[in-house]
Amino acid sequence: MKKILNIVSSPRGAASNSIQLADALIARLQQQYPDSTVTKVDLVKSPYPHLEEAHLAGFFTPAEQHTDKEREAVRRSDEAVQAVKDADILVIGSPMYNFTI
Repeated sequence: MKKILNIVSSPRGAASNSIQLADALIARLQQQYPDSTVTKVDLVKSPYPHLEEAHLAGFFTPAEQHTDKEREAVRRSDEAVQAVKDADILVIGSPMYNFTI
C-alpha cells in the first residue's frame, strides 16, 4: 500500500491544468497501486504561512520557553514535515504563470 500526498496550489480549481495533470497522475498511480491512499493538501483552501519570525524563534528556542505563537508555528511545521516523511509518493501540482512557478 502506497501513501500518496497531493499538494494543490492552484486557485483555479477544476479549470487548473496543474490540478488536472496531478489528478491524472494520481489516477495512474492508483491503477498501479490499487490499495494506495491519497491525502490532499489544498494550499488555496488552507493556506500555509510563509516562514516568519515565530517559526525561527520556535526552532531556536527551548520548547519550555515557547510563546503560544511559537508553539503553534512549530506544531504546524512539524505536522507538514511529518506528512511529507510519511508519504511514499509526493505529487505537487504547481501552476506556471509566464513560464515560471
